[in-house]
Amino acid sequence: MIRSLDELGYYLLAGAADDPAALLEEARHGEALGLGAAFISERWNTKEASSLAGAACAVTDRMRIATAATNHNTRHPIGHDGPAGRYELLHLGAGLDEDVPLALVAFGPNTLALGGRAFDDVILHTFFTEDTLQRAVEVVKRAAEEAGRDPDAVRVWSVLATVGDHLPEDVRLKKTVARLATYLQLYGDLMVETNRWDPEILRRFRADPVVSGFAGPIDALASRAQVGHIAELIPDEWLEPAATGSPDQCATRVRRELDLGADRVILHGATPSELEPIVGAYCGALTR
Repeated sequence: MIRSLDELGYYLLAGAADDPAALLEEARHGEALGLGAAFISERWNTKEASSLAGAACAVTDRMRIATAATNHNTRHPIGHDGPAGRYELLHLGAGLDEDVPLALVAFGPNTLALGGRAFDDVILHTFFTEDTLQRAVEVVKRAAEEAGRDPDAVRVWSVLATVGDHLPEDVRLKKTVARLATYLQLYGDLMVETNRWDPEILRRFRADPVVSGFAGPIDALASRAQVGHIAELIPDEWLEPAATGSPDQCATRVRRELDLGADRVILHGATPSELEPIVGAYCGALTR
């Protein structure tokens, strides 16, 4: 019998997927591994969340299917009342009686507190340090309690880059160095402030001619040589908040996130095939 790992989730079509049809096998495989939830982030080229969520639901039976990093202003305007207008005649149907959990991707203290007050799931960000994770969980749970809610009813998801050394080195570098570099490109100030890192390191990173010369995301465009160069600009400390090493080491790091206060962990940036040995090690540790 497959063990149900409700505390673990993963992303469908992790990264810049070329073929959305791969989602079907990834959903089946993730459920077969026992993973409790599959998340779908949205890119308008090959990853439209609504259609992909429907496809994932069609080929799975037990696993929760959720959207994660999407923009609410791109969704259908049912129930909207604001700058885009008011749509009094749009509704989901009188016969709909479903308790659909709501999830919020949160970063700073205001969105974390909003998640605690009003949402069922709060999803954090990759490369949060242990201290940042603990502070984020505290903000969510305190806000839930102050709003008269049961703090344990709000699930906080750590998002943990999970990149085992069974993967080729160039793949590991892309999923760690290149991915963090892209975050630093897009919202480095927020990452540095949230993790209480040294802003001078970020300044030097941005000033580097290789980094400043990119007109798009590093993780999608950088060559192997460029990623190697960028690796020298990012301190090991900034890359530490990840599950790396052997499958056993990765599994231990996943459990560490739970020990630090996370209710759930998204094994980020990896397909079910890439996660299989790590999930096996995780399950093995549970039975010992």
